[in-house]
Amino acid sequence: GPLGGPADELYGFAPVGPRQAAAPAARHLGLVPMYTVVHADFAAVMRPVRERLRTTAVLGAAAVLAFLLAGLYFAGRVVLRPLALLRAAAHAIAQTVRRRMDGRAGAAAPGADPAPLGEELKALRTGDEVEALAGDFSVMAGRVLSYHEHLETELARRSEEMQTDMAVAREFQE
Repeated sequence: GPLGGPADELYGFAPVGPRQAAAPAARHLGLVPMYTVVHADFAAVMRPVRERLRTTAVLGAAAVLAFLLAGLYFAGRVVLRPLALLRAAAHAIAQTVRRRMDGRAGAAAPGADPAPLGEELKALRTGDEVEALAGDFSVMAGRVLSYHEHLETELARRSEEMQTDMAVAREFQE
C-alpha cells in the first residue's frame, strides 16, 4: 500500500465534519477540518467493482446479441425475402419462356408457374425501392408472358395457314 502497509490492502482518507458549503463558516469559528484514514482488504474493496463490471459486461453482451438478432431478422425479412421473391419470379418466367421456346409447353415444373409469383410480387409491401422494383417487374413479366402467348398464337395460326397452303399446293400438283 502507499503508506507502507501490505500490498493487498487499500488505504484512503475522507473529510469528517461540516459539509463543504459550511466549511468557510466553520473555519471562521475556529473549527479545523478533520480527516479519517481508512484501510481495507483490496479484494473486499474491489468485489463490488468487479461485480458491477461483470454485470455491465453481461448486459452489454446481451444488448449486442439482441441487436445482432434484430439485424438478422430485419435483413432476412425486409431485405432478403423480397429479393428472393424477385429472383424466384424471374427464374419461373425464364423457365416458362425456355419451355415455350423449346416447344415443351407441357406441364410446368413445380414452383415454376409465374402467375402466383406475379400476384405475390404485386402484394409485396416494403415501402422502398424493392417494392417499386417488384411492381415494375410484375408488369414487365406480365407483358413478356403476354407477348410470348401472342407469338405462340400467331405462330400456330401461320403454321396452320402454311399447312393449308401446302395441302392446296399438293392437290394442285396431283
